[in-house]
Amino acid sequence: MTAVLDGIGAVVVGRAGFVAETISASVDPGLLQSADAAEARGETVVWVGWQSQVRGAVAVADTVKSTSVQAIAVFRDLGLRPMRLTGDNTQAAGAVARHTGIAAEDVRAEVLPADKVAVDAARLSPAGPQVRRD
Repeated sequence: MTAVLDGIGAVVVGRAGFVAETISASVDPGLLQSADAAEARGETVVWVGWQSQVRGAVAVADTVKSTSVQAIAVFRDLGLRPMRLTGDNTQAAGAVARHTGIAAEDVRAEVLPADKVAVDAARLSPAGPQVRRD
């Protein structure tokens, strides 16, 4: 995402590669190391940069609702195969999936919003999963 702020100019927020490419800057190795540690804990790192410099990063994490584990179990009881389709990094997506009981093979991470609708359900399982659209 890009916004223009008075006195600063274009401020870019997003994945490290997007921010670095958009403002033509490299990412400080120490900041990258901190971001890698956050992602290893299952957090998603959002980068911020402006005026040809990556200025920082913010680590965020999903909070799983207390009813999510039960909801996933109900879906399974109904014969459905729950999956996690997310823009989160692989580690964060896996952490939420493990917590909620979604199998690792049913996790798709780092999917851009525009690409989420393009996921081909027929390719997700040899059994040919059902996609419910209400």
